[in-house]
Amino acid sequence: MRASSFVVTIAIALLTFFACGRSSLEPEPTSDAGAAPPRACSPSTCPTGCCDAAGNCRTGADTRSCGSAGGRCSDCVALGFSVCTASRVCGRDEPGCGPETCEGGCCRIEEGRERCLAGTEATACGGAGDACADCADEGRGCDPQARTCTTTTCDATNCDGCCVGNQCMPGTGNTTCGAAGQACVDCAAMGQRCDALGAGGGACTGTPACNAQLCPSGCCIGTTCVAGTDDTACGIGGTACLNCAGQNPARVCVPDGFPNARTCRVRPVCNAQTCPNGCCAGNDCVAPGTAAQCGLGGGACRRCNGGETCQAGACTASTTCSPANCGVGGTVGCCVGNICAAGTQKGFCGVGGAACSACSGTDVCQAGVCQPASCSITCTTGCCVGNTCVLGTQDNACGPPGGAECIDCTKTATPACNGETRSCAQPCSVLTCPTGCCANGACQPGNTNAQCGTGGITCASCTNGFTCNPTTKICSL
Repeated sequence: MRASSFVVTIAIALLTFFACGRSSLEPEPTSDAGAAPPRACSPSTCPTGCCDAAGNCRTGADTRSCGSAGGRCSDCVALGFSVCTASRVCGRDEPGCGPETCEGGCCRIEEGRERCLAGTEATACGGAGDACADCADEGRGCDPQARTCTTTTCDATNCDGCCVGNQCMPGTGNTTCGAAGQACVDCAAMGQRCDALGAGGGACTGTPACNAQLCPSGCCIGTTCVAGTDDTACGIGGTACLNCAGQNPARVCVPDGFPNARTCRVRPVCNAQTCPNGCCAGNDCVAPGTAAQCGLGGGACRRCNGGETCQAGACTASTTCSPANCGVGGTVGCCVGNICAAGTQKGFCGVGGAACSACSGTDVCQAGVCQPASCSITCTTGCCVGNTCVLGTQDNACGPPGGAECIDCTKTATPACNGETRSCAQPCSVLTCPTGCCANGACQPGNTNAQCGTGGITCASCTNGFTCNPTTKICSL
């Protein structure tokens, strides 16, 4: 009886395999790893890329599909940016980057250029034109609403498995494999499987490979199978991926449904014929238009002024607050009469352009939703931005440990956060610290080996036999 059942089971499995097409972009595992049912795109199934609107895992390196750690892909062009950086963050070159030129993002020097970055990714987190913080380097995530590093970490001290951003995974999944708090590895994309380790987590086993059998719906970058729909990684049938964007002239990957799908072709000229329902940002068609790239009929895109939205391709002053111009697409934002509020304040909380709500009692507004004020109870190491606990050392989220509401110092007469007292203060500079040096946003005496300096400069650490001269406050032998 058992032998008979086993034969029937095998027969059904074989019929299912040959009768059904694959709907997942993940490669089939090695023969002894079992069947691989399609799974929704998420941090656990797409740890090194991003998830597009169709639920596919993309490499995250394209300007129209940029992102990492299984988050939602961003269309950099539609958001007013021009590149997807090596750290998978939307950005644009912005000489003199600062609050006036990068109001909605943060600033960083990359590849020798000053850039304004979106400020919502763990590798580049921040807003108001401040310097970007690398939360990922500390095993932290980035709160996309507060634009500050979260206090939740993932590393060897608290994760026996592996980490995707600040999320600890068991580390035994074929797409999220690893141990000891290291970054998760996608074994399945290399034709391998993840075997559990005795001490927790797992390790990839099997010979790395990528070919037509293991990667029928995508293409291969070395021994790694990817979707094959990106301009930087284009192909199908397990062939080597083509970098269409790197060709001269730059080309695009022909999407599914077109003749010769998944091949490189010359980028179509953006004009009224090829982009009738949107506008042209260089040679990219943005349709429908956004507040950052607005237009119609294949004309040049323009950025709408503050308080304007892009309606039918034209920048229009918002006269009536509604889901069409506030909290578009279910994002954070709510209406107070005809005013579109941010939707993140306790008294004006909401999403999707609905009427704002006032959170009752001790509830707080988190990402447009009233929630119990758990942050004020659990946040012993910092302060709260909505219901998110942050360190409390950033200029726009400053506060001492204890879970009180953070203060945005940039909106006060003392625009900097003193990293030691965690209170708003004047920026540390030669004006406020003429006889010492600056560290953690505070003025230090400048006469110790750990913090040496004068004239309001950044404190130096005297090492390798150098000591701090207490008189000159200079590291010397």
